[in-house]
Amino acid sequence: MQSNILIAGFRNQCIDRLVKIIETAAMSEKMSVSTFDLPVSGNKIKKRYQKLLCITDGNANPDCVHVHAADLLISAGPKFSEDLEAYLTENSWVISDANAFDNILNYPERQEEYKKIKLRKNHILINATDIAAHHGDDRISGLVLLGAASNLLPLTESDFVKSIYKVFLAKKEELIKINIDSFRQGKIAAKEYLTSGPEALA
Repeated sequence: MQSNILIAGFRNQCIDRLVKIIETAAMSEKMSVSTFDLPVSGNKIKKRYQKLLCITDGNANPDCVHVHAADLLISAGPKFSEDLEAYLTENSWVISDANAFDNILNYPERQEEYKKIKLRKNHILINATDIAAHHGDDRISGLVLLGAASNLLPLTESDFVKSIYKVFLAKKEELIKINIDSFRQGKIAAKEYLTSGPEALA
């Protein structure tokens, strides 16, 4: 079975880091992974990128190039899910930061973007940037969102934690702990959002 995951709206280094964490976790479970860079169109926010990551069981090399539908989108902000609507089916999950890039000229109203996300039956909308900032670095919001999405991926929390350790092995122990804590807080925030229902962040 193949899982297709879109990651969008982050800076290139952040996307590469998230892909590396998922890839390392998947390979530890003998899964195969491939990636494909998607051209950026629609949104005009500079230095924001999007990538498709595909995971399959066993040794079969997943085909990312010809994928036309994603099972899951991890998005740095509500606007990016709109830009990638062509890749989303009614059953696709959208995991998005509630951060609405208020400093970007002509960016849509925050509440309007929230409404569009909430129209989807499968979505999680959390304040990932705020959670990351609480842990000392708002740049790791991607780890928060990965935690929020983790229950929807064919991998365990232990797989992800071990992978984060490996990816950040050359970093200080404190930084590794911050990233793992952010991942776990994202997991908690997702559970709370799903429990509270669509009125959250109203």
